[in-house]
Amino acid sequence: MSASNRLTELAVKSAKPSEKVRKLTDGGGMYLLVHPNGSKYWRMDTRIDSKQKTLSFGVWPEVSLTEARERRDEARRKIKDDINPIEEKREQRRIKVVQVQEQERIEQEQATTFEVVAHEWMRRQEPRWTEDHSRRTRRSLEQHVFPDLGDRPIAEIGLREVLDTLRRIEAEGKHEAASRARQRCEKVF
Repeated sequence: MSASNRLTELAVKSAKPSEKVRKLTDGGGMYLLVHPNGSKYWRMDTRIDSKQKTLSFGVWPEVSLTEARERRDEARRKIKDDINPIEEKREQRRIKVVQVQEQERIEQEQATTFEVVAHEWMRRQEPRWTEDHSRRTRRSLEQHVFPDLGDRPIAEIGLREVLDTLRRIEAEGKHEAASRARQRCEKVF
């Protein structure tokens, strides 16, 4: 892709603002837009789907002349291959937003697992409990309930899962432990 590169780094660096926005043309449709406040933006005018479009490549000096030319050449390759760089960029942003939202959802779920909520419940109850009761309650949940339900989001745990956990404890012959685990689960929920 030969585009006549007219600008130099020195010309870009020394481009002074004027009262009006100025265009310093580099070639291949790319230019540096110099605003009256001194800010400098890389742009490229092109036709996509028979419509005039302006692509944005960033702000100088964060994006150097060399980088802007690479972005211009990449955009021209995409346009030649019938890929709309504007739509592609929008789609990438949309995908990133969806990924961020999914990550936030996962983090929120992890923050509200049964174990996290149980620890918070115990922390709030401890001033009213004896040290021994506090220790037994914590150990009981850690031994009997957390292995099955601890890392699950509390909102997704159903009655069936709690019953399965309690039945597993009873099957080990620990009826008193199952009864106490049931009481503690009720309190946590």
